[in-house]
Amino acid sequence: MEKTILLIGGIRQAHRYLYAKGYQVIWFGTLDNCEQGDHLSGAKLWFNFDKDEAIDTYIATAKMLAERFNIVSVIGFHDQTQLIAGQIAQALSLPCNVDMVATGNTLDKGKTRALMAEVHQDIVYRVMREREQGKAFFDSLNEAQFPLILKPLEGAGSEGIYRIDNAEQGQALLSEGKLPAIVESFVAGCEFSVEGFSENGKHRIVMITQKQRDEQNFVETAHFQPAAISVEQWQIIAQYTQLVLTRLGIKNGISHTEVILRQGDKQPVVVESHTRPGGDYIPEMVEKVTGINLFELAARQALGEQVLDLIPADIPCHRHVGIGFFFADKAGIVEHISGKETLEAQSKEDESIIAFALDVVVGQQVKTMGHSDDRLGYLVYQAPSAQRLREQLKGLSSQVKLAIR
Repeated sequence: MEKTILLIGGIRQAHRYLYAKGYQVIWFGTLDNCEQGDHLSGAKLWFNFDKDEAIDTYIATAKMLAERFNIVSVIGFHDQTQLIAGQIAQALSLPCNVDMVATGNTLDKGKTRALMAEVHQDIVYRVMREREQGKAFFDSLNEAQFPLILKPLEGAGSEGIYRIDNAEQGQALLSEGKLPAIVESFVAGCEFSVEGFSENGKHRIVMITQKQRDEQNFVETAHFQPAAISVEQWQIIAQYTQLVLTRLGIKNGISHTEVILRQGDKQPVVVESHTRPGGDYIPEMVEKVTGINLFELAARQALGEQVLDLIPADIPCHRHVGIGFFFADKAGIVEHISGKETLEAQSKEDESIIAFALDVVVGQQVKTMGHSDDRLGYLVYQAPSAQRLREQLKGLSSQVKLAIR
């Protein structure tokens, strides 16, 4: 009977390696993550579950399929479904690429902060599940311990993040029902994301990306690779990230860790970490800059291959690559779009433009920036220098203008 892989969740770029190598795949997806063309993915069978489907339903379906197919492995590449993959594998006594403890440590920001507490003894934090917990916490603080940051205990996309400058603001947010949440010291400084790859507890830092974000709502507006920092700063961030991965229990696979290089002492502080690649075109940018395909490495490792030595100790950087996002400057109805056709035509002629997309039409209701889902499109550009990259990305993006009423 042909060997079959049970694939759980997203990260389609890694899926494609399995299909290209001829593996028979059964794919469990979720309805909220469907994309056009998924039915043509190459999977032998494709199941879509409700976002909040009970784990028992997944396991029962997997057991039924195991009676018909020779399922030899369960694989999950996205942290939002890796715990499902791990539980299915346990129920069927099958090998799996997921470490559920490590994934759990990253999904729960409270666990992440607790595991790093010994390193950052000056960081005040508290997990809040009930309003009374928050009231007692805010009442215990003095003015010098503000500002703070409140964010969902589990979440992504810069949603539900608030700066708190005094106890009254904190109490007001709790009254609005912003729970469960974690409240922690606000760390001022430049933010970076770090793409890592681990194998048997050994970590290799592949790329450090410089983030540009809105300081009001913390939505990321652009990313640049490699980060324009000194060799010493690169080494400090890389060594610190390896410590984070070890403390969180991450032993294998891709990781995406966000850190802030703190103002003053210039020491890194972890924001969050994930047992998956970064979004926002970051892995594709990594391949453009370094030639390293993180998706392929993750797929090969998940199939049992040792791949860490395929990543050179000295990562090559062939070019500078950045992505900038489009947002509406005010809420309303789009009346006119200018510059889109010109930039589309230019992207077909100019090899420096890697990708361009503008997902907005006349008549569409748009919102101002408040969440990463409010992005209207993106432009990815490559250049021989960091300065040239920023200049061109800004100049080309400014061609696109929306008239909104």
